Amino acid sequence: MVTSIHDSAVVKGPATEVLFAVAFDEGQTVSEISGQVDSHTSYVSDLLSSFESEGLVVSKRSEEDARRRVYDISEKGFDLVEALLGVYET
Repeated sequence: MVTSIHDSAVVKGPATEVLFAVAFDEGQTVSEISGQVDSHTSYVSDLLSSFESEGLVVSKRSEEDARRRVYDISEKGFDLVEALLGVYET
């Protein structure tokens, strides 16, 4: 359970980029997110699974292609993104 920004794997590095990519451009597939952050699809998929387990993102079937999942930021994830932006601005 994430109780502060320091308890989550998303505080530093590529994980933060993935979370921000979901927050600022919702409804993307794993492939689209991995292209945006320039990381391997398998790595991004693992991160998104972890984020979903932590309640930071939610996934649903794509309306265009039911074989794919698209990702959106959750309220908890949005709160974390806001906190991270505050940390980076200082």
